[in-house]
Amino acid sequence: ADRLIELGYTVDDATLQRVYDDFKTLADKKKEVYDEDLESILDQTMDAHRDLFVLENFQITSGTHVTATATVVIRDSEGKSVTDAATGEGPLDAIFSAIQRITKVDVTLEDYRTRAVTGGKDAQGEAAVRLNHHGNTVRGRGVSTDVIEAAALAYLSAINRARTAESRQVAATTMGSDESDPSAKASQP
Repeated sequence: ADRLIELGYTVDDATLQRVYDDFKTLADKKKEVYDEDLESILDQTMDAHRDLFVLENFQITSGTHVTATATVVIRDSEGKSVTDAATGEGPLDAIFSAIQRITKVDVTLEDYRTRAVTGGKDAQGEAAVRLNHHGNTVRGRGVSTDVIEAAALAYLSAINRARTAESRQVAATTMGSDESDPSAKASQP
């Protein structure tokens, strides 16, 4: 908690507990946890709190002369876990396809990038994606010591953003076109 405050963050107790739990999980995987790791954990925790879809787990089969296959389990906003599998040109194509099948959100991958958040062989990898959703650009990012998981988290983050934007647009359209409201008609010239 003190280190987060020193980094300029103030969080409630529930968020602090989630960050601490994720910190412990990461500390079990890595020798050292850096400030950048803490910031990534906090970013992911804040994003996950608002997500419509959450990655529960996945399994990838990939290799030379093997069709890449991904099996993915995603929990939706109602708490229901959905499992599906897909094949692809590689492990990322397979996992992205499986995620898209589960979420039923129509997107096209425009850009994918990955980088190390910190140094060392146990560094966290950060993946960033840019997707096209009905002509709109949405971005997502994910962080994990497993770069395929980071890519899946980034893809799902972008899909969550696309779905949230879609919901806002539907709500705004519905609110703006309420012809059944007599006061709305009366105020028109």
